[in-house]
Amino acid sequence: MIKQWKINVETVYAAALLMAAISGSMAAMIETAKAQPSPVPATSTAKSSIVLKNNAQIERSEIDANGKEQLILKDPSAVIIVPGDRVVFTLHYENTGKDPASRFLATNPMPAAIQFLSSTEDWAELSVDGGKTWGTLDKLTVTEAVTQVAVPGTESSRLGQKGVAETVTRAAEASDVTHIRWIFATPIQPGANGRLSYRGIVK
Repeated sequence: MIKQWKINVETVYAAALLMAAISGSMAAMIETAKAQPSPVPATSTAKSSIVLKNNAQIERSEIDANGKEQLILKDPSAVIIVPGDRVVFTLHYENTGKDPASRFLATNPMPAAIQFLSSTEDWAELSVDGGKTWGTLDKLTVTEAVTQVAVPGTESSRLGQKGVAETVTRAAEASDVTHIRWIFATPIQPGANGRLSYRGIVK
């Protein structure tokens, strides 16, 4: 019998992020892939078998003693956060149980104050519509309403129209990303651990 593993973890931003007017939380969810038929409700044992730890760090560029530039990760509480700062989000996971955790799916919504930049794992999937559809960024599109402003001297201007709204579809961009997820192709074995990460930029 395949077990369903589901854990919800929410981590509140550090005080420095709040002081920089960044409100919200970094949430992580792990569950069985939706392709699994007739999932069995998770038991309390299953919930405690996977240990998750979320972490957010600020990426800064510094010059070392040799005059070389290097990237340093700092705790948000140790720096003043400003728009344009890069944030590295990391989800650490470990199976502390006795059974493999099969068909795992880890999903992270993008914090409202952070724009997605990139994922460390090339097998990560993205969504630009709130988690309805998924894929790599180059395969996703965005449909939105665009208002064409009336140009003086044209027919729309003579008719007194302020603009004409139309629906257009364009290629998705990093700024459109609303969620990121990782589907584990193989079970997480007992005692196995690892981490997933992605980068964002403070708006």
